[in-house]
Amino acid sequence: MSPRTSSTAVPRYANASNNFGPNSRTHLHQQQRPRPEDETPSSVVRTLTAQLTELKRRHRDEISALKQALEAAHGENLELRRRLGAQRALDNTKTP
Repeated sequence: MSPRTSSTAVPRYANASNNFGPNSRTHLHQQQRPRPEDETPSSVVRTLTAQLTELKRRHRDEISALKQALEAAHGENLELRRRLGAQRALDNTKTP
């Protein structure tokens, strides 16, 4: 078990004077206070991981939709080329 950090333990451990300003004591006391649950690193990591997972899912869905649209466009393009080729073949046979 590690000892608690306090405004008297730090200088004692460092073999230094404990006569330092109020800002140092305030900083030490702030470090001792537990963080609220929504500010803990693990909750931040969980939140960011959840957001990243959702973004990846949306990205996969968008990519899938785009691939389907591209396949449909290629199919339409192929059909139009075939029609155009057939039409040109008919036009060439009608010309004397």
